[in-house]
Parts: sequence; structure tokens; C-alpha cells
Amino acid sequence: MLDIIRDKKLFIFDIDGTISLDNRLFEKTKDVFLKLNSQNKHIYMVTNNSSKLPSHYIGNLEKAGLDTDNINLISSIDTALDYLKSTKMSKIYWAANKAVSAYIKENGFIFCDKNPDCLLLTYDTELNYTKLLKITELLHKNTPYFVTHTDFVCPTDLGYYVPDVGSFMALIKEATGKSPDKSFGKPERYCIDKALEETGLTEKDTIVIGDRLYTDIELGNRAGITSLLVLSGETTMEMYEKSQIKADIVLSGINELYEYL
Repeated sequence: MLDIIRDKKLFIFDIDGTISLDNRLFEKTKDVFLKLNSQNKHIYMVTNNSSKLPSHYIGNLEKAGLDTDNINLISSIDTALDYLKSTKMSKIYWAANKAVSAYIKENGFIFCDKNPDCLLLTYDTELNYTKLLKITELLHKNTPYFVTHTDFVCPTDLGYYVPDVGSFMALIKEATGKSPDKSFGKPERYCIDKALEETGLTEKDTIVIGDRLYTDIELGNRAGITSLLVLSGETTMEMYEKSQIKADIVLSGINELYEYL
């Protein structure tokens, strides 16, 4: 296992539940990144959480004491917007909180609730019944339906039961019978493709590290890259043993990862 980890050149980390929880870094997180930087490794942070802006994560990492100069951040909101730009979809009905809504507008998109090119559902922490009614109306009209990611819950200090986009999707499907046409977060490989393109590396050079089986570890399995599960977040050993999704490596947390770098 030591050689498998040390030989990797591209390290892709989840954030919530993997290196931190509610902006508090787990033990030895700083040491892990200092060591990776000293070895000239490429570091990417990938988050499905589309309720916060990329700048929010970078700012919090800096406040926590991490040197972010060599850290690249990819969020599901950015991979979604990149796709919409590539397909020339500019008029969108989106469900998002105020900060993310402003960010979408800053990226050149027009909010449209009459005849939009598509519907984009984010982790809207201000979701209300009025928005849900509009979503069901648009889906009844067969509007293309996209989500930033499919996580059912978001890890917080409250626990692992705070409803996330996947829970919203379940409600919407019960009402409309519709599932999203496309999702842009993990386990879809948009983030992997972006990281490989930017670094010029390959899947064999890469390791993905996360706490969630159906996003982080499934991403590794689908992309054909080494996956490392940490048991510091959503997944317990009991859950892992019962799951059909298996990681290449299982560690207690990022603190244990330090010993293998």
C-alpha cells in the first residue's frame, strides 16, 4: 500500500467529511498537504456541495492555515456551468440560494422562469414551496433537467442527515415521475477529466480520497483510478462491509494517510 500511494502524482481530495467538517480541519491535515507539496504532487479539492462558492472553500482553507497556492478547487457548480456554456444554454431556471444565484449570473447566465433552455437544481439551502411548484411546472413541460450533484445528505456538525440535492430529487420524482437528465458532481467524472487535462497526467497517476462510497469511491471505480476511503465522515466500517462499492484502500482518516506519504 505504501508504494501505491507514494507513486501517485495527482491527489484528488473530497472536502466535507474527508479533510474537514464545518470548516474545522481534521488532525494532521496541514501536515499531509505540507508533505504533498514537498514532494511536488498535484493537489485538487473536489466538492459536490453547490450551496457554497469556490471562493468560500478557498477562504476557509486559508483561514484554517493551509497554503492554497498549490491547491486547485473544482466544485459541482463550476462543472455544471462549464457544461451549460459548452452547450450554449444561457437562459436557465435555477434553484439556488442568494450567493450561488449571484455567482451563476456573474458567469453570464440569464434567469428565466417562462421558457428556459433548462432547469438547474443546486443544493439550494433556501428552497421553498414556490420554487418547487415552478420546478414541477417546468418538468411537466419536459424542460431539460440538470442537477449539480446527487448527494442525499450533507455532512455537518448536526450529523449526516441534513437533506441535500438527492433528497430534493426524490421529492420531485414522487411529484413528477422525472429524474435528472444529467448530474455534474461525483461520481460523474467531469472533475477527473478537468484535473487530467490541466496536469497532463493519466488515470494511473491519480488517487481519489473521500469519505462517501456512492460519490467519492464510485468515482474512482468508474474512472479506473485508485480510490482511498477514509472513515472520518459518512461511511462507517459496518456500512462499508455491507456495501458492494469497494475502495482500493481504507484508512481511519487523513491522519493515517500521513504515514503512507
